[in-house]
Amino acid sequence: MSPDGHRVLTASLDMTARLWDAESGKELAKFSGPSDVWSAALSPDGRRILTASGDNTLRLWDAQTEKKRTHFTGHFRLVNSAVFNGDGRRVLTASDDDTVRLWDAESGKELAQFSGHTTSANSAVFSPDERRVLTASDDNTAQIFPVLPSQIAPPDWFGDFLIWVGGTQIGDDGIAVPLTDTKRSAIERSLEMQTSGDSDYVRLLRWCLARPAERMIEPYAGVTRVQRAAQIVDDNAGKMSLDYAYALNPHHPLIHLALAAFTTNPVSADFLRRYSLDRLPDDPPLQLRAAELLQEQKQPAWAMGFVERALFHRPDDEKARVLRDALRSEIASTSPEASPSPKQKTP
Repeated sequence: MSPDGHRVLTASLDMTARLWDAESGKELAKFSGPSDVWSAALSPDGRRILTASGDNTLRLWDAQTEKKRTHFTGHFRLVNSAVFNGDGRRVLTASDDDTVRLWDAESGKELAQFSGHTTSANSAVFSPDERRVLTASDDNTAQIFPVLPSQIAPPDWFGDFLIWVGGTQIGDDGIAVPLTDTKRSAIERSLEMQTSGDSDYVRLLRWCLARPAERMIEPYAGVTRVQRAAQIVDDNAGKMSLDYAYALNPHHPLIHLALAAFTTNPVSADFLRRYSLDRLPDDPPLQLRAAELLQEQKQPAWAMGFVERALFHRPDDEKARVLRDALRSEIASTSPEASPSPKQKTP
């Protein structure tokens, strides 16, 4: 629907997008292409129409004249959705080629590509502050990616930043060549002098320069990758979330133990448990959490050893005491002495 609510835009597999009067239902304009139209969007000012098609492309149209203004190419499978950002200067698309892409609305130039889904990307939207994009896919996941603002010109050092991130530069002959280690180090030292301030560009720079253990999960976040992984392990998360935690911090001392719960092979599950627990620091909260995970995995005797270690350091920890009592009951109920003796046959 148009910003003023007077017009409605539709997309159809009859290879058209159509603009209608919202009150009367009268067709006002038709935008025809060479393929099925899977998505259509009105620009924020209502003057432009964006269509996404089964021929793997997008088209930008003048809403008044019905003439094509820009043709976007880059996707190599059909485009499922296309949306404008708030000021109409950028376009975000999702495609069956598993990618989401960011474009300059006027020129049709591709600005960024967001990869990570393992199958078709069905939709993508901007966050209200336009600093992130949210993507959804047939792989049953949604992902969030940071983006830079369209309203603010990049700083002078941003060209060097892109060269440093990409690891290549354009030579005098116009051919991209890899950066030498010396050149890359020189650019990095120069960029390290630009990390003061709080602009989105500076946040991105600091994020890229940060050591992995100190890096936020994304440039605008207030939590590090290590902290987020720890939160997931502490939250009784499912397999998909734990896989994400592993990607964030594969060195978390309990990540392998947590993943053992989702391993169907008993030998593999036991290996994961031992791999974690043999390396577990002498840390009461970690020992207590290990005991909880082991209890959930039906390993009460093993869990008891770790809850006892936690209580050695913190004898008044009520949570650990409650868990110890529960484990004692579980161990007692599964011990041979707790089982009723089989009835003896009378001769």
